[in-house]
Amino acid sequence: MKNKTKSSKGRGRGRRARHGQATALGEVNETGRVYLALDVHAATCVLGAKREDGTWLGEKRVPTEGAALREAVAGIRSPDKWLTFEEGGMSLWLCDLLRPLVKRLLVCDPRENASIARSAKKRDEWDVRELCRLFRLGELKEVWHSTDAARNAFLLAAETYLQLRKERARLKSVLKAWYRRGGVMATGSTPYSESGRKDWLSLLAAGPLREGAKSQYAVLDAVEEQREEAWQRVTARGRDFPEIARFMAVKGIGPVGAHLFSALIGDPSRFATRQQLWRYCKLGITDRTSDGKPLGYERLDRQGQGELKAVSYHAWKGAIIAKDNEIKRWYQESQARTGSTRHARLNTQRKIIELMWVLWRSGQDYDPKRFAGPPPFSAAEKTKPATPPTNTLPAAA
Repeated sequence: MKNKTKSSKGRGRGRRARHGQATALGEVNETGRVYLALDVHAATCVLGAKREDGTWLGEKRVPTEGAALREAVAGIRSPDKWLTFEEGGMSLWLCDLLRPLVKRLLVCDPRENASIARSAKKRDEWDVRELCRLFRLGELKEVWHSTDAARNAFLLAAETYLQLRKERARLKSVLKAWYRRGGVMATGSTPYSESGRKDWLSLLAAGPLREGAKSQYAVLDAVEEQREEAWQRVTARGRDFPEIARFMAVKGIGPVGAHLFSALIGDPSRFATRQQLWRYCKLGITDRTSDGKPLGYERLDRQGQGELKAVSYHAWKGAIIAKDNEIKRWYQESQARTGSTRHARLNTQRKIIELMWVLWRSGQDYDPKRFAGPPPFSAAEKTKPATPPTNTLPAAA
């Protein structure tokens, strides 16, 4: 028992030696830069601070409340405060809340912070200390957030619409599964229509199964009504953004694709290259090697925004089933060149995404004759670097 107690004390000394003892963050008055990191949780957050020379100033726990967080950040007095926290469900709220209090705000990708996520020792105070260290060294990968309130409102409206659309698809699957419980193999879209559902309900035995199906229909109808209202809000907010009309001039791009591309991208200047844009749209290719040898086969990067990949896919599909058009011809040429239907499709999807990005950045209208040519940037636009919004670093997709 004595040895066990001694060993336990030894382990405690080792942890303190490796991570440092907790230091309460008191009043801070600095003339130079101060790096702040916030470890965010539902009930409380931990705020840590570090000088530019690497000196640790301390950390303190703060309730996850707007007034308390503002007071804690404002209490760190410095003319050059840099703040970071990891991307999460509260990021948009925290950006609006704390951005006015700091010189630079960076929301980072937690998947890239391996020294925190994979550490054998986990404690909020240690995590915030490590986050501060990575921030000071410039080792954080930024997750882009707009500073435009109208853009953020547009994004929230689009995300609400997407959530309701996904819920509608789930409820339709649940409804068909319910029919199968009664031995009825419901197929096609007629089970969801007003005229067809009566015929399908008659195939179910009277009693709990039929009553349950009616309840499923009631929930589906309510979600569909909310989805239509959400779409009306999306289109109403989309009137403030002229690029949407230019997107719809592209063959295969309809109102839904044009609005979603504008809402989810937010600002075309956030991407310095088209490769970054493709990766954000889940159309980039992984590049993994070790010792000069590839690690597995090349594949599409799984990280990114799948809805934008879907927008490009539906645009490609709409173009190739239509009559002769520039996108269809470009796809056929790519298919002849690569000898692969899949590669030709992905090349066309990338071309469509790039085209919409170029139209947005250049402010020019779509010209079908220039689809297969070089990007229609003006001479000034070619030399103009991508300029991120104020108070953010250049974002990596």
